[in-house]
Amino acid sequence: VVNQDIMFILHKIYTFMKDTIIRMEIFNKIRKWAEKKEILAQGNIKTQYIKLQEECGELAEAILRQDQLEIKDAVGDIIIVLTSLSEMAGFNVESAIMEAYWEVENRKGKIINNNFVKQIKK
Repeated sequence: VVNQDIMFILHKIYTFMKDTIIRMEIFNKIRKWAEKKEILAQGNIKTQYIKLQEECGELAEAILRQDQLEIKDAVGDIIIVLTSLSEMAGFNVESAIMEAYWEVENRKGKIINNNFVKQIKK
C-alpha cells in the first residue's frame, strides 16, 4: 500500500513538472523564432513597444466586439511581443512574470467598479 501511495505521489509530481516544463518551453520557442526573424538582432525596445501598443489595440477591438477567438489571438500576440521586448531589455519574460506574481500573490484589496483595487498599506 505504501508503494502505491508513493508511486501515485511521484506520478503527480512528474505530471506537474512535465506540464510546467512544456509551458515554459514555449518562451524558448518564441525567442528562437524572434532570433530567426532577426527581431532581436535588428529590432529595438522602442519598436517592440510600438508593436505592443498595436497588439493591445487589437485586443481592445476584440473585447468590444466580444470576439473570443480574436481576444485569444491578441493575448497570444501580446505575450510574443513581450517575450522579445523583455529580451531586448536584458531579462527573460518568465522572471518578470514570476516576480510580478510574487508581488501580488498575497496582496489584499477588493473589487470596486469591476476592478481589483489593492489595499493601501498603513
